[in-house]
Amino acid sequence: MRLSINTGCTSQFYSIAENLRQIRSAGFDCFDFSFYLSEIEQRLCRGDYAQLAEEVLDAAQQNGIVCNQAHAPFSFSFGGEMDLSEPSYLALVRSIELAARLGAESIVVHSVLTPAGVDLTEYNLVYFRSLIPYCEKYGIHIAFENIFDYDPTHRCLGRFATPELMNRFLDTLNHPGLTACVDVGHAAIGGTEPETLIRGISAARLTALHIQDTDYLDDRHLPPFLGLQHWDGICEALREIGYRGDLTLEIPKFFTHMDPALVPAGLAFAAASGRCLIEKITRK
Repeated sequence: MRLSINTGCTSQFYSIAENLRQIRSAGFDCFDFSFYLSEIEQRLCRGDYAQLAEEVLDAAQQNGIVCNQAHAPFSFSFGGEMDLSEPSYLALVRSIELAARLGAESIVVHSVLTPAGVDLTEYNLVYFRSLIPYCEKYGIHIAFENIFDYDPTHRCLGRFATPELMNRFLDTLNHPGLTACVDVGHAAIGGTEPETLIRGISAARLTALHIQDTDYLDDRHLPPFLGLQHWDGICEALREIGYRGDLTLEIPKFFTHMDPALVPAGLAFAAASGRCLIEKITRK
């Protein structure tokens, strides 16, 4: 089982090449490339967008690290026209293309948070169906992530937060290229214990993971063991379903206010916490 981290966690501190060097030096085997950063999304809308993949591939090769998965841009996740003339949708489609070019096995795509009066499930069925031609064209899984929203009191509400809802959604789409990403933090704050969500989704369908710790109140995105997640239970659930994919940390808020001088140590701590989880999962 390989250990990965989302590049968006530390991209504010480093260039693409230096970020990958720091990630590899900290002990990560691979990386989850983040296309959701504003400057990256802007590059996706330019005519020379394909150069981004070459830049990332060159840096990865120089540092002996590979891309295991990617994360699509967010901006379309708040509704829009499913048309390539719409910039945020164009950026999304191009991120799928470039993720495949990077060698990613999956790209994580958020469901769309629809406004009042628009059916959440029906809109997202149309949305994800529109992406099927691209996962077929580029030979990559599009991993549907469990997410959350806030009510007027800022209380977290799960969206596609149970295994029944996620499986029903993917069963309706019925395409092998459309799979699941479980974000264990989103599950916890959305009202479903992460181990329950994991056990309800088959290992074959679970092609991406987002590992983060939380306090069950908000989306904290902290390294394991700094919050209240039940890591023994999560690891046991992954072991029970026979999960053999990668363990990918998504912990940007851990680094948000960190002094740049401490970032390498922060990455090393994150890698150590991830290795601890891998040991728990793979223990016989």
